[in-house]
Amino acid sequence: MRRLRRTIRAMVSEAIPDVQWIETHTAEEARVAAAEAGAGDTVVAAGGDGTVHVTLMGLARSGFRAGLGIIPVGTGNDFAHAMGLPAGPQPAIQSIARGESTQVDLGWVRIDDGQEEPFLNAVGAGFDAAASIRSRTWRFLPGLARYLVATMHTLAVWRSPEATVNGQAWSGSMMFGTIGNGARSGGAFLITPDADPCDGVFQACLVDHLPALTAMRVIPRVIEGSHRSIPAVTLAEGTEFLIGCPAGLPVHADGEILARSATRVACRIEPGRLRFVGSRRTNPTSLSD
Repeated sequence: MRRLRRTIRAMVSEAIPDVQWIETHTAEEARVAAAEAGAGDTVVAAGGDGTVHVTLMGLARSGFRAGLGIIPVGTGNDFAHAMGLPAGPQPAIQSIARGESTQVDLGWVRIDDGQEEPFLNAVGAGFDAAASIRSRTWRFLPGLARYLVATMHTLAVWRSPEATVNGQAWSGSMMFGTIGNGARSGGAFLITPDADPCDGVFQACLVDHLPALTAMRVIPRVIEGSHRSIPAVTLAEGTEFLIGCPAGLPVHADGEILARSATRVACRIEPGRLRFVGSRRTNPTSLSD
């Protein structure tokens, strides 16, 4: 890790001579550093989706007066994928150095009666959040392997509770509901394959209960984003989604656990709220990293 930090620092210093380097050791330090950035500045987060989410929380404290760049060197890198950043630090650093920016949509999520929190890539309620919680058991595994192992273990114990979305627009035994601003979640799964963080709408993937063996056969289709035709799957677009579940569902935002038993999950989109500095491909789901 130290070697990677030194490598990134050298690359950044060469490409962007006037950079201010801030190394943080806790999530709160990262939030404070991002919040202190001035108008017109760009805060570059070097890490994975968790680092990006913490940085986003800091930018929210200052009203998003600074922009965001990403050097994707974490395990998931899902929002970096949505914005067309190749894996590895050097291409991302070069893209940031060019200074090209895009206004991207921002998601907001409220759990039960709590405060709204921002998210960039996706909110997941149900099975995918439970798998995310379980994946922390295998931190020694690389990203995709960790999520796949966690998925298999979670399938063995998951029970889908009754839930509704937007009143009665959707109802059933919810395996999971993902509200996507970006197409990919979990480092590999194109759960919301048509989601675009620059189009002003979410794509939601709502999945009715699937038996474990059926779900295992479906996983390859979710990885490639071809699960639309599965009867248990509903894909829908919208600017607001409200998931209700009296029994409670685990919830994550950008892979960060927000709740282990939420009865109400409200998401809304704020189009073009954040200035993103770096690459932008037209259709990242059709290209490999």
